[in-house]
Amino acid sequence: MAQAFDDRRFEVAGEPAPIAEQVRSAFTSAFFSVSRNGVLAYRGGTGASRELTWFDREGHNLGRAEEPGYYEDMALSKDASRVAYSRPSQGGDRQVWTLDIARGIKTLLSFRPDGSRTPVWSSDGKYVAFSSVRGNVIYAKDAANSGSEQPVLQAGMPKLLNDWSLDGRYLLYTESTTSLDLFALPDPLGTGEREPIPVANSGLVNETQGQFSPDGRWVAYASDETGRYEIYVVPFPPGHGRAGKWTVSSAGGLQPRWRANGNELYYFGPDGTVMAVDTKTDPAFQAKTPRTLFRPLNFNSSSPANTVLYRYDVTRDGNKFLMVTVLVEPSSPVTVVLNWETGLKK
Repeated sequence: MAQAFDDRRFEVAGEPAPIAEQVRSAFTSAFFSVSRNGVLAYRGGTGASRELTWFDREGHNLGRAEEPGYYEDMALSKDASRVAYSRPSQGGDRQVWTLDIARGIKTLLSFRPDGSRTPVWSSDGKYVAFSSVRGNVIYAKDAANSGSEQPVLQAGMPKLLNDWSLDGRYLLYTESTTSLDLFALPDPLGTGEREPIPVANSGLVNETQGQFSPDGRWVAYASDETGRYEIYVVPFPPGHGRAGKWTVSSAGGLQPRWRANGNELYYFGPDGTVMAVDTKTDPAFQAKTPRTLFRPLNFNSSSPANTVLYRYDVTRDGNKFLMVTVLVEPSSPVTVVLNWETGLKK
């Protein structure tokens, strides 16, 4: 679109007019440019810029789980039969969808006018919890799509859900204030008052992307307290005679995920490499030296969203990884448009 501009009054004039159609867009940016003398150049395309792609532990591409689109975040159900993710709707706001991987059937799960994101599954697969995009609310909904979204928490600052404990007793979420802080919400499906429990909330540095260990006794998370993001583990719940904090990563890390038996912890290194750490959670936490698994092609590790949103998940046996990858497609031609200003009404 273009609109005439009066450079003496510093205001637009007339009505906006379309000057090119089918311009490729990646939701937050469009592939076009205009020169100083008014020549327009643009690249066409569908705007489908990402895929949900399976990888094994060696980094072999095992194929995609869903058609190309603009995926923001995602989470596997515990049995890995379904995946929940958010993507922009026709109105522009993100909404939460679920996909039955084997049958290839996708279902729109959220219908929030303020948008939805950061879905997490209950361990039995019966519920999906998610947060609103513009509001400060956490919702839970029947994964079978029966009934409406039920508000779980409606106070405080904007929230991003991170995890749901296997015993169903806690939701783990990041709250955005002057920094990112980590809290646990007890009894998310209950009817009583719920008082959030601080997990990592210094208020001075960012603490985010929390994940419960399978036994529920530990929380792994990412923090930039040293000046770059690293992976840490702390006891849960706080107190009760248990204290301490363990640094797991050695050269930067984001997006921790546990293996179902608690014997391995995964995360992304700064360059997008998938790292693995042998761990022990009982009776005390122990972690060995991180080792490299693989570096997936076309994974956008530099995206700012990677500091708050989850772009991958792992099956319970630790043998398959489902990731949001950048779509590789043939380069579309560049179209040049001359004299498009003549169509504008002054």
